[in-house]
Amino acid sequence: MYSISSSTGCGEDERGCGLVKRRQLDNILARLAEAPSVVSANRICLGYIGAVFALCAALAHAEQTSTTTGPGSQVISPTVEITVFTEGRADGADELELLVLWRGAAGWFLRPGSATAGRTTSAGRSHLTIQRGDLQLTLEYDRTNRVVSIQGKPVTLARDNVVFADDVDLRDGPRVTGTMHVPRAMPGSAGQIGLVLKQSREIMSFLRCDAALPDVPERAWLAGLCLQNIGIAR
Repeated sequence: MYSISSSTGCGEDERGCGLVKRRQLDNILARLAEAPSVVSANRICLGYIGAVFALCAALAHAEQTSTTTGPGSQVISPTVEITVFTEGRADGADELELLVLWRGAAGWFLRPGSATAGRTTSAGRSHLTIQRGDLQLTLEYDRTNRVVSIQGKPVTLARDNVVFADDVDLRDGPRVTGTMHVPRAMPGSAGQIGLVLKQSREIMSFLRCDAALPDVPERAWLAGLCLQNIGIAR
């Protein structure tokens, strides 16, 4: 008689658990279909019925435990636009799934022309296109394998959840200069991401809140971004 553990097998991380459980359930159904007789099928059912119930419960648990939302993008400092993925837990709290910081010269996101962000999400993958005038940035996030691709170049995250992409406005950019891990717990919603940013010295240095500003009509707006979003003046 065959048996399958009723444990979810996911530990603290439920990512990908639903897919694993679905595959196990598919294997059970396939074995039932191949049974040579009704008696054989009944024997298989008796052996698997407990496992099926366990798998269904585990599948429901994996799907209800968390929901990833995003990506959402916003200008956060004179030099940086961020893309944020958050994970909503069953208890209503938000956690930081992925943060990408796009940095260029001060005001790079003010290029004339279109300023749009398009996104698609399917089968654990999210694709984002940021269009700033004639500049196009692309991001693809494979949540299951923890791989993020910037401009088609893959970066394995492992435990990290922050990606630094620099020189986005240069011909050879953007280039990923590093990744790091910050605590996933967020003090509030994604709209309060500034509270997470200000706790990291590396992130605050990358934001360049004191960067020299271009002589543009939006100069005053640029000067107030860090104070508005993070609570830190230039």
